[in-house]
Amino acid sequence: MEFFKDKRGREINIDIDDLDVVAHHGGVKVGDLCFREVDCGKGFSYIQLTDMNVAVAYQKAGIATEMMRAAVAFHGNFSRPLLSAVGGGKVAAEDYYTGEGAAFISYCIEQEILPPDVDEEPETDERDV
Repeated sequence: MEFFKDKRGREINIDIDDLDVVAHHGGVKVGDLCFREVDCGKGFSYIQLTDMNVAVAYQKAGIATEMMRAAVAFHGNFSRPLLSAVGGGKVAAEDYYTGEGAAFISYCIEQEILPPDVDEEPETDERDV
């Protein structure tokens, strides 16, 4: 169990529950990052991020960022959708992000909490060409 004070001064507990990372305030769950183990057969599997949620009253307070740090510390490298993934009627929810989710993942990449997507081209300055 990890304790931290969010940007509003609230003491938040971050716990690992099976594969998930869960945030509590005053004993009430206020956020979670959900994961599942995907079995590939022959003893191989990987961990996949399937859902992210923080209660509206707790958003923009650094809680999701701390949960992501805990997830990386616990799971190491895990599978997640590419930032370029889009939803639709035939796409599972865990295979793309909402606008808020994409912004959060982008932030985590910028902060070097998560590695960049493998298919992203590195940004180049025109002077470098």
